Amino acid sequence: MEKTQKAIACLFEQQKAAEDFGFVWDDISQLVHHARSECDEIEDALKTEDKAKIADEIGDLMRAAVTLCCVAGLDVTELLEKGNRKFQRRFDTVKTIAQTEGFQNLKGLSYEERLTYWIKAKKLNTRQVSA
Repeated sequence: MEKTQKAIACLFEQQKAAEDFGFVWDDISQLVHHARSECDEIEDALKTEDKAKIADEIGDLMRAAVTLCCVAGLDVTELLEKGNRKFQRRFDTVKTIAQTEGFQNLKGLSYEERLTYWIKAKKLNTRQVSA
């Protein structure tokens, strides 16, 4: 955990130094585009099955995501905590729906079938949050 905090602190320092030097994004949409291009590079790296290349590209995406938080003026830790709570709520709903339908787990189901449960849970959770 401490290594993660140090890595994020280093990113903040690098981001600040880049901003002070004038190496900045003109607008946040450029950073979103950059993050999407990192996803494309991950897909390319996955085809090579080169773990070092895959790790390098995923690291670039993680850095882009944290930078996006910074540029948007958002607290990275707060967003991660909120994202964890949101995932847990949705995952708990997936389990409840599956168990209601007679499944003890989703092992053996196709991706599409598992995704259906995720979408159902997302819809239910969205209704509960907006209610």
